[in-house]
Amino acid sequence: MKKVNISFKKLEMTDLDIMYKWYHTDFVNRWYDKEIPDWTHEQIENKYIPYIQGQKQIESYIILCNDIRIGYIQAYLLKDYPEYDQLV
Repeated sequence: MKKVNISFKKLEMTDLDIMYKWYHTDFVNRWYDKEIPDWTHEQIENKYIPYIQGQKQIESYIILCNDIRIGYIQAYLLKDYPEYDQLV
């Protein structure tokens, strides 16, 4: 049985191309950010560069499986987003 290693790495500028690609897959587009059906690369940059540069209180990570990028995940404190905190 092959060993599976799941890890996380901080989102970097070099990951924005794959984020753009992921936003243009049916399974992501169906569930995430439905208000923008066809994201441009510039919109991806505008959304994620502030996370990369620490301008927002959101920690952003790429999920790796055996060093292959397979997903994206965020970590943040609910108290920093009171409207969302009320929903959950």
